[in-house]
Amino acid sequence: MRKGWHGHVAALDMLARPIPGPAALVLEHAASAAYCVPTRGGRVVITSSALSRLTPSEGAAGLVDRAETNW
Repeated sequence: MRKGWHGHVAALDMLARPIPGPAALVLEHAASAAYCVPTRGGRVVITSSALSRLTPSEGAAGLVDRAETNW
C-alpha cells in the first residue's frame, strides 16, 4: 500500500460496505463522488449518492474499467 493511505483504508473498512463485483466499496454520503484508492489490487470507492445516479450498466461499466487498471 502506498504511504499515507493506511488510515484512510482502515476508516473505509469500518464505514463502507462492499458491493458485488470488483473490489468496490459504497460509502453512505449525500455528495456524489467516486475515486480509486492506490492499494495493492486497488479499490474503488463510490458514494451512495453517486451510485444512485447511475444506471446498472453505467455502474458496472465503470467498475469493470477500474478492475482492469493496474496499480
